[in-house]
Amino acid sequence: MWLFAKVVAVLLLFPTDKDGDHTLEGAVKLAPIPPCIRLVFSALADAYCNVGDPRHAEVDALRAVRLEPKSPYAWHVLGRVHFLDGAWAAAIDNLTHAIQLLPNSPPSYALRADASYRLGRVNDALEDANEAIRLASNDPHPWETRGRVQLLRGETERALHDLTMSIQLSPGNAYPRTARSFAHYRLGDADAAFDDADEAIRLAPVLADGWACRGWARLLRGQYRDAIDDFTEAIRLAPSDASARAGRGMSYYYVHEYPQAEADANQAIDINPSYPYAWSLRGWLHLNRQQFDMALADFSEAIRLDPSNGQALLGRGRAYFAHRDYRRALADFNEAIRLDPAHARALYRRAQVFYADRRDYDRAEADCTEALRIDPSLGEAYILRANAYRHLGMHDAAMADYARGIELMPNDPYPYISRALARREIRAFDLAIADYDEAIRLSPNWVAAYLGRGTAFFRNGDFINAIIDFSQAARLDPGSAEPYEARARAYRAIGDTSNADKDKQMAEQLRNKDSR
Repeated sequence: MWLFAKVVAVLLLFPTDKDGDHTLEGAVKLAPIPPCIRLVFSALADAYCNVGDPRHAEVDALRAVRLEPKSPYAWHVLGRVHFLDGAWAAAIDNLTHAIQLLPNSPPSYALRADASYRLGRVNDALEDANEAIRLASNDPHPWETRGRVQLLRGETERALHDLTMSIQLSPGNAYPRTARSFAHYRLGDADAAFDDADEAIRLAPVLADGWACRGWARLLRGQYRDAIDDFTEAIRLAPSDASARAGRGMSYYYVHEYPQAEADANQAIDINPSYPYAWSLRGWLHLNRQQFDMALADFSEAIRLDPSNGQALLGRGRAYFAHRDYRRALADFNEAIRLDPAHARALYRRAQVFYADRRDYDRAEADCTEALRIDPSLGEAYILRANAYRHLGMHDAAMADYARGIELMPNDPYPYISRALARREIRAFDLAIADYDEAIRLSPNWVAAYLGRGTAFFRNGDFINAIIDFSQAARLDPGSAEPYEARARAYRAIGDTSNADKDKQMAEQLRNKDSR
């Protein structure tokens, strides 16, 4: 009623211009203006903010400050106008004036904290949010801001506490629910992340962040098609949201729709070149295509923007490993593990370095064991640990791990190849040949499988089948000397010295060609 009376007074006392705005000139003509009437402009600006009319809000807020330059309320409202308009620095200046005039004003501290957060001034935001909470612990706004700041600082558990406080104080506000959804996502709690995002969508269906957060939750659940739908709605509501585009791109990546994934990654980078996850996503796409130099460049940019990005460190380490730059690969895997000691894939990849570069089978086994303790479904770690056990002379343990790895990855030929090699070493040639058969069924053009099976046939005395397999390997990879060398030995074993000599000569030519 009090505000209504003020508004009515302005409407009656002050003339309007052709646009219906109350003119300052009209107010001046009626001077001196009673203080209670001067404050009406601040109240009007506040009301215009509430109904989403920034033009009228700014006009009246500026009038209020000119009429009452020592009014903290006037400066606060002007700060709010600039805040809603996205002019964060101007908002901070206005709110600082308000706080200087009224040092114990919780709303001004809370809003200045939010403006500082949006400018990335994390320490300033945290200091103001703390003060706002100290002055008025029942205000949900600073709890939300402090929670978001803590998310930026990587203090996810603390963020979860503050965002929960904000939600308890204002259950109908969708914004802290989106932030808490992301906190749950970061902690790996897909169900809690989904529930918060789902409720945010119910409370504010036009809020893009709600749809994006539900997309991230579904991504964590492995519901990639549903995630694509949610990210698409977020993009429709906020076309300039780089996070939603990166999330959709990642979802496309997981369903192997790589052109769509690349398009989203590129658009996300164009929208916000400082968004590290878009660079990381594009790095994974390059890695998938074995474009290792391009992958290194994108992962390096992602790490420059966010040195704590464990997935980018993992990807760059893999690119270095592919280049046989084991020193740099090990450094990236070590950093990823330092940031997250429970990063199972980083542990597995580090084990690969110990195995391939250093022949340190004990450390490779230890890293695989730790990775499997964290994620028992990591089939690749069983196979690598089995290979390490094989080198350590622990045959039974190796066979048990090969069996478990194959159980987890029944459609991957590599575990069968690995077990076949182990069986060849103990002269279990029939079992080795059976494993090679399965590998070839799964990957009919894999040269190593034909070479391996041909070697098993050769050592088992079946030289004709050995020649057949080595011939197929030569057809698949005519530029390699190895199939010809192997077939030469098989021809010689059956007394066909003419073909043996031809293959030996061909192998020498190919090796000389490679050495040039």
